[in-house]
Amino acid sequence: MCHPVRFAVAAVALLAGCALTSCRTHDDSPPWDGAPLAQALREDLYRHEGPALALVDLEILAWQVLANEATGTRVEVALVWALGRREGSRRWIVAQMFRYPESPEGWRRSVWFRELRAPLTHLRPGEHEDGTWDAWILRDRAPTSREICDFAAVDFLAGAPGWRRVAGAVRHRAWEDFVGEAPACDIKE
Repeated sequence: MCHPVRFAVAAVALLAGCALTSCRTHDDSPPWDGAPLAQALREDLYRHEGPALALVDLEILAWQVLANEATGTRVEVALVWALGRREGSRRWIVAQMFRYPESPEGWRRSVWFRELRAPLTHLRPGEHEDGTWDAWILRDRAPTSREICDFAAVDFLAGAPGWRRVAGAVRHRAWEDFVGEAPACDIKE
């Protein structure tokens, strides 16, 4: 027969071990160091928002590596959640960053332009009236999982002709820890 005190000690030890190890789902980390990505976003914020907005925290929510078979080019893409501070108040940032691993240029925020035939009547998250998508949203409140997914649908989830996804993952635990809820969209893994 099991002694109740020994059983309770064993249960507590098991729970403590789970908290420190892999009883929770595992997040696949991207195959690159996140420090250069954070530095690139910090510099980008400084250029566009000035020194008053300081990057406090950054987490990669999802990542992917894409390959272009025709050119042999690879690109690494990250969907990031960040927290900044401006004059004592918080600012939340969702951004898409990319880099070509073979290029010395390093990480950059994705930016592209949509050719317009008529004025835009419905802006996508991160898009401006002139058709520029600047790959970030800045908010005075934490973005919801749905808002992050709507932002990711503009490019991260859309795919591009000629590019094939060769690796990637959604970092579910990081997403839930930082966003406060599970991903509200279906992201291929």
